[in-house]
Amino acid sequence: TNGQQSGGGGVAALDANLLILNSHLDKNETVGESPGGGLMSESTTVEILRSAITGNQTLHSTAGGGGILLVSGSGALVNSTVSGNASAGSESFGGGVLADNAQVQITNSTITENRSGGGGGGVAAMGPQTAALQTGALTLDNAIIAANLGSAQSPDLFVSLRDSDQLVVRFSLVGDQLGTRSEE
Repeated sequence: TNGQQSGGGGVAALDANLLILNSHLDKNETVGESPGGGLMSESTTVEILRSAITGNQTLHSTAGGGGILLVSGSGALVNSTVSGNASAGSESFGGGVLADNAQVQITNSTITENRSGGGGGGVAAMGPQTAALQTGALTLDNAIIAANLGSAQSPDLFVSLRDSDQLVVRFSLVGDQLGTRSEE
C-alpha cells in the first residue's frame, strides 16, 4: 500500500510464479515512464485470488496497466475486484488490467470505475498481429466489466488480438453497446 517505484508500484515480478491471496494492493503508483501501477509482471504466471486491486495508477502518457499489467505470461483473476485504478496518460491502455500478449482468465470478478486515457478503461487485451508471435488470449467467465472510463469507442473493454477466437466471454456483463471494442 502507498508504494511508489518504477515498474510495478506495489508488486513487480519477472520470470516467476506469483500468488496473491486474500490481499489488497491499494494506492500504489509508478514513476517516470513505467507501467503497472499496482502490479507489473513479465513472463510470469500470476494468480490473484479473493483480493482487491484499488486506487493504483500510472502517470506517464503511454504507461498502461493502472491496476495490473501482465506481459507475455499468464494470469488468473478469481473472486476479486479491480476498482478505482487509472492509467492517466493520454495514450495509455488498461486502466484496470492491461494484458500485453498474455493469456488471461477473469472469473467471478468485478472490474469497475477504472479509467485510461486510451482504450480499455476496464480491461485492454493486446498482442502482436503476427501468428508466430501471438500467444495472447482473454477469457471472461461470470465477470462484470462496467462503469469504466476510456476512449469513447471502448471505455470498458478493448481487445486487439489476431484471431477472434482468442476472446471468450461466458456469462459475463461487459458495459453497454459502446463499452466494448474488438479488433482483428
